[in-house]
Amino acid sequence: MNDADREDSDQGSPAPRDDRIRPLRIPVDERMPPQIASPWRLRWKASGAPDAPRPDGAIRPSALSLRLPDVALLSGERAASYAWLKGDVGRGGPVVVLSVASEGRRRLAHLRREFEGGPGTAVFASNLAQGTGRYQDGGRYLSVTVPSQRLRRHAPNFEAALMQPVASGQALALLVDYVDGLLTLRDGVDRAAAPAVADHLIDLCAMLLGAKGDEREAAEANGFRAAQAQAARRAIDAGAATPGFSAHAVADQIGVPVERLHALLQTAGESFEALALARRLDVVRARLADPAFARVEVREIARACGFQDIRAFRRRFAARFGAAPEAVRKRPGEGI
Repeated sequence: MNDADREDSDQGSPAPRDDRIRPLRIPVDERMPPQIASPWRLRWKASGAPDAPRPDGAIRPSALSLRLPDVALLSGERAASYAWLKGDVGRGGPVVVLSVASEGRRRLAHLRREFEGGPGTAVFASNLAQGTGRYQDGGRYLSVTVPSQRLRRHAPNFEAALMQPVASGQALALLVDYVDGLLTLRDGVDRAAAPAVADHLIDLCAMLLGAKGDEREAAEANGFRAAQAQAARRAIDAGAATPGFSAHAVADQIGVPVERLHALLQTAGESFEALALARRLDVVRARLADPAFARVEVREIARACGFQDIRAFRRRFAARFGAAPEAVRKRPGEGI
């Protein structure tokens, strides 16, 4: 994912009906979309005891949401104190939610258990019984909601793991990174690919809930592998134009041998070299058009982004953008 694919956090509107499923920004004073709130009979209040129930589950956080087939993603800057009653499981069946604290602390009470944790902690809850939750002011959270019947196929005894701390590890880190990547895609997810993306998230949740044997192997081969490939792309996107960047550095960052890194990308029809080259060229182009780099020579910008052979750089730049680097600098406000 390049910077051009990122969503500006201040933008957001209901997605047009086309071939993409786009993230939706929910301002503080607006209710959650019914398709996200409907499984939860929510009631809220900014502090103290929860107030009377509000229609359509109006919990009123500032949040970014993405609705995939069978899976709902939500990420917010903060959340009020809230409570949920036993859900209306007749429509779509019961659901399970993974709650991850990104910043600050939060406390949940559910199924006669209590959970409290700070940044990086995670726990599963469900709408099969009522519960309460409260986030620290200024905290951030992320949640993944999935149908319980889908989880049961992979982790038949998942109920035993509800309201138990989720062990930190690669599966949780990959899931969080995967969700963050999906929620920050400006153009959203291709509708044709959305069911597979939802399957990947369900696989990762099943692993966190204790999937074993053949089901765990299947989840690792699908969702876990897809999340690793996405983490590799994001690492390349972030680091390709920085000093010390290499395939080994990316492999270390996502926790796999370098051979597996190449295999992950090759399975998706990609290569480390092509992704890194494209990202470096994009960064060079952006810097050439940036007034802050107006006094820096083209060759210095190119070298800083990892190009040591300037002639080869010029050929690749022209092949990608259809113009020489100097053309970008002469007319930075125009497209090439």
